[in-house]
Amino acid sequence: MSTIEYETGYLGSLFALEIDSVEIGRFKRVDGISYSVEPVPSQHTTDEGKRYYYMSPGRVTFSPITLTRNLTADNSLLDWHKKVAEEGDTERKTGSIVLYDRKNEETGRWNIEGAWIMSWSTTGLDASADAFVEETVTISVDRIERVAK
Repeated sequence: MSTIEYETGYLGSLFALEIDSVEIGRFKRVDGISYSVEPVPSQHTTDEGKRYYYMSPGRVTFSPITLTRNLTADNSLLDWHKKVAEEGDTERKTGSIVLYDRKNEETGRWNIEGAWIMSWSTTGLDASADAFVEETVTISVDRIERVAK
């Protein structure tokens, strides 16, 4: 009888955003790494006039990626967003979302293309809360590709 080996999966302890091969931040949460294919309805008519309906794959769309980290003195993400929002900078960037384990070893990577920051925000400022202020950015991407590790 053969033995089946199962992988335990990735333990995501920390995530980094690299832009143009330079790490610009570490994050505690990343959401939205996904893409989908839109179904396109089609039909086929036989020589006898019988119609068949089916779905075909259409346009591929990539979801915006949301990254969250504790707010620090580093304004690089806010500055990038300002270039887009205030100056109309349409330069799209190439980069990666990198997954690290507890030993700080890379365990996964998603390359992104055509990236620009859609939104930047912080959590509410509350003096009675005993919590870190968080910074959240949402990045629009033209393409996402998972790189095998």
